Amino acid sequence: MGSAGLGLALAEGLASAGITQVVVCPGSRSTPVALALARLTGEGRVQLPTRTDERAGSARALPPPGP
Repeated sequence: MGSAGLGLALAEGLASAGITQVVVCPGSRSTPVALALARLTGEGRVQLPTRTDERAGSARALPPPGP
């Protein structure tokens, strides 16, 4: 299985597990996963906010602080 197939398998697994939002910081190493997630976004299965900086992406992915 190539990287595109592995990316799709990962994206499908996330969606099947009930994950509805995935934050992506696109780069050359994450391209197969980002493309697979974009495909699922087009199908309405996940939301895909993107950030160009990994630190901003991790802050976006965390839930808001509790009371």
